Amino acid sequence: MLYGWRSVTLKAVAPPSMDTVKASAIKPDSLSTRTLASSDDGAVNPTSSSNLSPTSITQSMEAIAKASNVSVQTVASAIAAKLKRRQQALEQAAKDANSGAAAAPQVQNSGVVIKKQPIKATTLVGSRGMVMNAPREYYPVGYDKDFDDGFAARVDLPDTSFSCGQQKHFPGLYADEDLGCMVFHVCALTDDGLVMKSFLCPESTLFDQTILKCNWWFYVDCKSSKKLYDSNIPVSKSYQLMKALAFFSSYKS
Repeated sequence: MLYGWRSVTLKAVAPPSMDTVKASAIKPDSLSTRTLASSDDGAVNPTSSSNLSPTSITQSMEAIAKASNVSVQTVASAIAAKLKRRQQALEQAAKDANSGAAAAPQVQNSGVVIKKQPIKATTLVGSRGMVMNAPREYYPVGYDKDFDDGFAARVDLPDTSFSCGQQKHFPGLYADEDLGCMVFHVCALTDDGLVMKSFLCPESTLFDQTILKCNWWFYVDCKSSKKLYDSNIPVSKSYQLMKALAFFSSYKS
């Protein structure tokens, strides 16, 4: 079965004219307007705008104004304000950087100012020459540590109740409580019988019954001396003390 052929003529379609394109273009609605207005200024780059000709800048501003439904003057004012704020921000950042670098040495110089005060001489208790009667520090005026007059200097013995006959250790050294321990007595049995020799401790010293020597007054508890008379037990066996007492026995009271 034969079919007949129909001839088909193809016609070229002409492209739409510019008027048709403009007529069919989507008009900017309120959403697109807000989006364009709130977007970054990428449409007009201030940095790159300097490379554009004044005519191009004007055309761009007119396009933005038309798309945003505002006047060209409003767009220009907005761009100028934006550029001004950016310039102020850059200047402030540079100022802060310079002030931060300069603040470092100022912290050291603007700290607490310490004024040097002259050091005053302070007197400490116990310092040399300040404490009266200190051991090895104080001596009476005219006193010579090596002075020895052969016991020629004597004073009258004040009244006292002390008696060697009441003691039990011979030889022995005894502090006289009646005389405030300023005087001590040496009691010994010699060829001449019971002998008592009395001695005055140096100035500012008292007889210390614990060590059987004159000691600085603040070390001595005089009222306890009688209780310590038994400290003479070792001394009573001292050969050296016996020889000393024999020497003293040659001196007449």
